[in-house]
Amino acid sequence: MPEPSALSDPAPTILVIDDEKPVRVVAGKLLERLGHPIGLCSCASEALRCVERAAGSVRLVFVDLRLGEEDGLDLARRLRAYLPRVPLVLMGGDISEVALRFEEENKLIFLLPKPFDFAGLRRMLQVTGFEREDPEMHDGGSCLSRSDSAKIPPRHDR
Repeated sequence: MPEPSALSDPAPTILVIDDEKPVRVVAGKLLERLGHPIGLCSCASEALRCVERAAGSVRLVFVDLRLGEEDGLDLARRLRAYLPRVPLVLMGGDISEVALRFEEENKLIFLLPKPFDFAGLRRMLQVTGFEREDPEMHDGGSCLSRSDSAKIPPRHDR
């Protein structure tokens, strides 16, 4: 499956920041299928460059807590300075107490455990207020086939 462009045209409204390509690609494809322009970033420096270019259009950010050698929580704090009113979704296989404390200090922080599936991603869009709840989604109907709604793979420990 080809990776969606790093920055969509038009400017992205959702950023997905994860060092694992399969997670970025699957999450990006699911969000694009829901009609959202996305930006995909694999590291903190790439994410900060993307935010500088598209800050006015970004309305939601998904950040992996473990970005290889980088700290996703530190990146979330730096992003908060650029995007003070934008919800940040912290993703990870191990949602630690540190992330929970960060969530308590910041009203626009949400936690999404990995692995997650299409329903979990869609629910997060609704919880953050980014997308209204669609009653038709509760009966199993969706714009995706069953194969598209496969779980996002868990992070492999290094």
